[in-house]
Amino acid sequence: MPEQKIGKLVFYPSKFHILIPKYKFIVKIMMERASSPVVNNQLIRIGVLLIDMDRNLDFEIDHEQLEFLESEFKRISETITGVWADKPIGLAYFLEFHLAEARRLKNKIKLKNYLKDEMDDLDTFRLNIYALLKQNLSNLVALLNKLLKGEGIALNLK
Repeated sequence: MPEQKIGKLVFYPSKFHILIPKYKFIVKIMMERASSPVVNNQLIRIGVLLIDMDRNLDFEIDHEQLEFLESEFKRISETITGVWADKPIGLAYFLEFHLAEARRLKNKIKLKNYLKDEMDDLDTFRLNIYALLKQNLSNLVALLNKLLKGEGIALNLK
């Protein structure tokens, strides 16, 4: 595969070179040796759930699925903090991407003011799911802000 020149970056199939004219040398970074997170949207399952709920699709969420939802946020947080701990190339982009996505999803949640007398069991359940999602997304936004500011966190590596 031939090289592609983009500005001062020269891309090759398995590496890229950064040309630094001031110092008249080339910095070579071998991508197969450098760890760089591929930005897979860790929040995709949460996003799909919110879209389905907004569309008022008929689906059932039982207690087991609520536990899965809580474990999904734990998985997301662990994945993000794991990438942060590794300090790979592209870390800032990875964190900023997930921060923007978490904020976007959080802003999609509009908790409605229902009168308790007007709510059926499904309305109550949906409201609880929205509240759970909003709280967990708020916690995730706080975590991502902390990581982006470089404040760090205490990792429990066992």
